Amino acid sequence: AHNGPGLLTDYEEMFRVDGVDACIGILEALSTKKRIANKRPCPCGGGLRLGRCHNSVVNPLRRLGSRSYYAGQQALFLKQFPN
Repeated sequence: AHNGPGLLTDYEEMFRVDGVDACIGILEALSTKKRIANKRPCPCGGGLRLGRCHNSVVNPLRRLGSRSYYAGQQALFLKQFPN
């Protein structure tokens, strides 16, 4: 798949979540400072905070891009998948 559907599939595999909302939430967490994001509820909907749930997936990705990069990815994602 290309564009939106392909991007969604890639992000779901990379973030180990299902759905557009969870991917947008992870991108939002990546665009926020680590110590703030880790205290917020995990976007996967598991009921734990991010620091106790998906932090082993999210935190290594912080080294690969800047917060502004992930904010741009979130904006692009929101444009392709409007709620």
